[in-house]
Amino acid sequence: AKRDLTNLPLNLKARGVEFQILYVGRGYTDGDVLVYVTAEKVLICGRMLFAQTIPWLRDSYINEWNATLEQILKLDAEKVVPGTGELATRDDLIAFKGYLTDLYSAVKNQFDQGVPKDDIRWKVDLSAYQNWADYESNLRYNIEDAYDQVEAARKGGG
Repeated sequence: AKRDLTNLPLNLKARGVEFQILYVGRGYTDGDVLVYVTAEKVLICGRMLFAQTIPWLRDSYINEWNATLEQILKLDAEKVVPGTGELATRDDLIAFKGYLTDLYSAVKNQFDQGVPKDDIRWKVDLSAYQNWADYESNLRYNIEDAYDQVEAARKGGG
């Protein structure tokens, strides 16, 4: 079902605290919303950020997520509350955006060279992220999911 996010951003005030509910684009899902507490420069972003963690990206929007993170980085947030894990920072947002960029670019490069899906996980080197949580358990699936998205974009003319 298509989500109706046309009423966002929504500016609210509760108990003297002003905050915004924002939608800036697709990422982990097509309806991820953010809560930004403006005076405290705190961004609650749910599963839009996985700080130093490799999430399972099944059914996410890997390539669009980067553009969404670009929009998020335009906010002047100093503290970021991810969906799971410790309190994060802008640097964590930048690092996660780097992971998504590297993942998509590396897979796209291999796809363009004609590497079949069954072989691609052996060709893509994302060892720069090997110290992130869930690297061993989720990276292989993310490479395959990125391959599917690159293939779909090619078939769709993207």
